[in-house]
Amino acid sequence: MASAELTQDRQEQLDKTSASRLRQVIIEHRGSEENVESMDRPALKEAVAQQKTAATQRDVASEIELKKMDFVMKKMEMEMEERRQERGRRGTERGSRKTKRPRWR
Repeated sequence: MASAELTQDRQEQLDKTSASRLRQVIIEHRGSEENVESMDRPALKEAVAQQKTAATQRDVASEIELKKMDFVMKKMEMEMEERRQERGRRGTERGSRKTKRPRWR
C-alpha cells in the first residue's frame, strides 16, 4: 500500500486535500478522467499516494545516478592527473640523462 510509504506529513496533507483536488492531481498525471470520476475518496488518496511514491523513487534513483556519474568523473580526473604527473617524471628523467652524455666534436 503506497500510502504507508508516505511520510506522516504527506499523509496528513492527503487527508486534508479535497476529493476534487485529488481527482485533479490524478488526471494531470494519468489522464483517464472517466476512471477517476468513479473513484471514492480512499481510492483517490491511494492513487495520489502511489503517484507521489513513484515520483519520490524516481527522484532518488536520479540522485543516485548523478552521484555515480560524479564519482566516475572525479575518478577519471584523478587518473588523468596521475598520468600527467607520470609523464612529467619521465620527461625529467630523460632530460637529466641527456645532459650527462658527452658531446663529440
